[in-house]
Amino acid sequence: MSAALIALVASGAEAATLPASAFVLPVPSHEPAHLLAEEAAAQTQAAESGKPSVLPNVARSLVLPGWGALHAGYRNVGLAFLVADAALWATVAVSAGQGSMRIHSSFDTAQLYAGIDLESRDDEFRKRVSNYSSSDEYNRLVVMREAASLYYGDFASYEAYIDRHSLKGADTWNWTDQQQWDHYRALRKSSERAYQRARFAAAGLIVNRFAAAIVSSRLTPKSAKVAMHEPTNGEGLAFGPVEWTIAASAERPLDFHHRLSWVIPLE
Repeated sequence: MSAALIALVASGAEAATLPASAFVLPVPSHEPAHLLAEEAAAQTQAAESGKPSVLPNVARSLVLPGWGALHAGYRNVGLAFLVADAALWATVAVSAGQGSMRIHSSFDTAQLYAGIDLESRDDEFRKRVSNYSSSDEYNRLVVMREAASLYYGDFASYEAYIDRHSLKGADTWNWTDQQQWDHYRALRKSSERAYQRARFAAAGLIVNRFAAAIVSSRLTPKSAKVAMHEPTNGEGLAFGPVEWTIAASAERPLDFHHRLSWVIPLE
């Protein structure tokens, strides 16, 4: 081996054992999978950082179902919740009104045909008037039986219990017409059903608000919101809230679209 070759090998070995310099830059990784993962993570982070908050739309939906979806640009979803909420409110109002009218009609019937004023009575007393044809029948079938079961053989306590729990004076009634008695009971049942519908509809109002809030939390605001709140591109006419427009798409300039809409301003 020549002297020049030996010197070259020695210098290469010496260079391999030298410590790395602090100014040497690290060599980037060129693995495709690693680069793609880093790029995807960066895009996801950028998208999440630029994504608008859905909390305002959730709050809007809790106040008025459908408001949050309309604000996010989802017209059909928002209108569906608004229509459902209006139908539930109408059910509450109509059912509560029916229940009130029918229960007051039953009071009038009892006043005229049984001689008892039920306006200031509790529901338990009204049930007694519905279940027994007279207060004497109630005293005989309920009070006396209870006294006999509690104080059998003790005549003094038996009499005292009957005197203490029997219906007297203004608490007495007597149905003189069987048909009117049946009519009173029918009015009571109809009133109870109406109030039950009102309670179910009121519960539906709460469920509708939570459902609208959940849906709004899943909706990402889109550009349709701008088209709903800003003037529509294209030619057309507007009569108050009614808007008729004719517009062409950018891809097909000769393909015209007609749209008749009712604009609902929410802001």
